[in-house]
Amino acid sequence: MGKKKFHCIFPIGQNVHLIKDVGMIPYMLQKEGYYESYISFYEKAENLPYLKNEVKGLNYKSIKKIFKREDLNIFCYLFSNFRSMDYVMMFHPSFMKIFISFLFKILSFNRLKFYFKMDLDDSIFESNITRKHLLIILRKNFIIIQRYLL
Repeated sequence: MGKKKFHCIFPIGQNVHLIKDVGMIPYMLQKEGYYESYISFYEKAENLPYLKNEVKGLNYKSIKKIFKREDLNIFCYLFSNFRSMDYVMMFHPSFMKIFISFLFKILSFNRLKFYFKMDLDDSIFESNITRKHLLIILRKNFIIIQRYLL
């Protein structure tokens, strides 16, 4: 049995995100030998030079931008790849991302695990995430909330 597969899905990612937490979490998990890690953006691999030098060895799969809505593109990407995934990391949870994660947990018979990461700032009050949604996520998934102190 091979290493477990860790996928970071961040559709709007660009080259610079590879050297931020978006890229560094899967890169370090792979570098330390814990997982076979993948990262997925809309961007084409040739537009991501950091893949070849800064995060060398991190696997890349592009997300097809079929719909205008990011959530629908994430759904399509997961639908075509979820059988080969063990862990999925996404950023900035929304109601749709939470719904999608529950759907794929059911389809995978609870084998697929989701990890959500979000920043704790004023934008959380503008999002459509309620306390009830956060409690549901915490019960069924793993969520990290990061806060920057100024």
